[in-house]
Amino acid sequence: MEKKGGICYNRNSIYGQVRAVKKTLAVFLCVVLLAGLFSGCRKSAVSALYLAVNGTAGSFDPQIAAGDAVRIVVRNSFEGLVALDEAGVPVPAAAERWTVSPDGLVYTFYLRKGALWHVSD
Repeated sequence: MEKKGGICYNRNSIYGQVRAVKKTLAVFLCVVLLAGLFSGCRKSAVSALYLAVNGTAGSFDPQIAAGDAVRIVVRNSFEGLVALDEAGVPVPAAAERWTVSPDGLVYTFYLRKGALWHVSD
């Protein structure tokens, strides 16, 4: 017999049976939730990014994108040659490294291996 809160629970009593069913149901729900968590961990051949933004879209050209809604999409769609870290210092992004000529007029960027580049007309 088990005593909880002044009530004695006997496994053969209705209270004991209800308690056992609750425990079993709780364990079952935990297993189902964990299985659901890990079911999304498989690799997929197709990947997509869906962004819900307010406002109307203008140009998605990164140089002339205006408005918060368009900037969110552009920021998640394009990668620059360099990025800025938390301190505002340039760090490699699409370019693994870069050099600057002694006169400061020529910047040479070296792209990461496997980086894809697209130019449209």
